Amino acid sequence: MNGLAPIVESHSGKREFLLTSTNPYRAPYVASRSEPFPDAASLELVLKATRSHEQWTEQYGIGRAANNLGAVHICNNHTQAALTALHEAELKFLEMINEGCPYPVELTYGGLAMVRYNATVVYLDLLHVVRMLASLDPADNPVKPYEDAAERTRVSAIETLDEADELELNMTGDDDWEFVRSAIAALPVLT
Repeated sequence: MNGLAPIVESHSGKREFLLTSTNPYRAPYVASRSEPFPDAASLELVLKATRSHEQWTEQYGIGRAANNLGAVHICNNHTQAALTALHEAELKFLEMINEGCPYPVELTYGGLAMVRYNATVVYLDLLHVVRMLASLDPADNPVKPYEDAAERTRVSAIETLDEADELELNMTGDDDWEFVRSAIAALPVLT
């Protein structure tokens, strides 16, 4: 991995980095909990169960569960599975925003920014690997598409924050919102 950790969100709305250990037997974890974070199979079951619900609060739960699943896949280096889960989360949050759902708009924008941050982490991980491979064979250098994808998702995360600011959602001082904002600000600029 590139040193950046994905963000997960608990049922209480607290957002934290999902961390990995140098111990191969320790599952991904968050610093505030002593037990391991749920594994991919458990999160798949949660996601499957929440997909059938129609209440807006459950719709948000689909996005949160898909994001958390994507984060676990990032930590386990399952890139395609991470991108698939993050795509589902992004689509759910966008659907909620576009349909003007009654769920707190600021929470939905925060979820969308979190998902886009996590997608950037995936593309930066891929870019790291591609750069290592390109150094072995300088004639075959496919780095540019990965740089573009990482930069595009980083910019979309910033645009999500900007759009929320334009809507004056008054999230200044909210710890979880500021956490996501600072994580996005720490992403490297690639252009």
